[in-house]
Amino acid sequence: MKQSNFSAVIDSPIGRLAIIVRHEKLTGIRFLDRRTGLAKPDGDMAARVVSQIQAYFADPDAGFDLICNMQGTDFQKKIWCRLTKLKQGQTLFYGEVAHELGTSPRAVGNACRANPIPIVVPCHRILSKTGIGGYDGDRETGKVNIKHWLLVHEGVDLGSSVNRIDKSLPSVMPSSG
Repeated sequence: MKQSNFSAVIDSPIGRLAIIVRHEKLTGIRFLDRRTGLAKPDGDMAARVVSQIQAYFADPDAGFDLICNMQGTDFQKKIWCRLTKLKQGQTLFYGEVAHELGTSPRAVGNACRANPIPIVVPCHRILSKTGIGGYDGDRETGKVNIKHWLLVHEGVDLGSSVNRIDKSLPSVMPSSG
């Protein structure tokens, strides 16, 4: 997606984020390379999204109150709806969500991977029984570190998470400088 399609590009503790707003609804958040240029919000809704995301990074209890339009299958939307019910710092295993919704852990993971609005729809709160699990299709590098950072930011106690988190991962992302 070209940068001209973004409604804003902001810096955050986890890197550059593109905000995509269409017809006054949040439709996407994308992780970008830090070399991507910043862009001020192009309208009131984009400014509202940026404000709420910045508030979340300042205080994970801030929460979100945004109108979203998520494109996906009915199944994906069912998973995403479930994710929005998780509170800040609350985690579940992929298998727990799968059991609750009558599907498989892999299907839950695939729906999380397809989530067009990460952070706001908190797929980072779904974990593998053997460790942190993946994030945005990544199981070993930068995006898993983002998941780790978000969980720490939300106050998840990594020391007592009983294998929910791979403790070898760095606990913070590179600075935004």
